[in-house]
Amino acid sequence: MNQNQLRDDTAPRSVDQQQACYAFRVGETYETQAGNLITVIGREGSRGYECLQCSDGIYRYDRSIGGTDAGRVTGTAHDYSCADNFKRHNNRISEPHEK
Repeated sequence: MNQNQLRDDTAPRSVDQQQACYAFRVGETYETQAGNLITVIGREGSRGYECLQCSDGIYRYDRSIGGTDAGRVTGTAHDYSCADNFKRHNNRISEPHEK
């Protein structure tokens, strides 16, 4: 591989590239297990363990090392039993709710 073929990992990423590494997108609306529609209004936290700020005032994990926490309300059981967790389909993260 010559110098012109090297990938520049320090180059700024587009918003689309940045969003691709998160399970949920800011500004999108998702359904909870209880059937409520919640909009993601922001994101906080350190890389690998980000939390979502949501329109209902509850924080949810966006992703973690294992990825199983995505959509789970912070501080709740790891078995994903809290009704305020974002809904999953066949143990996969759901798509945004259509507006």
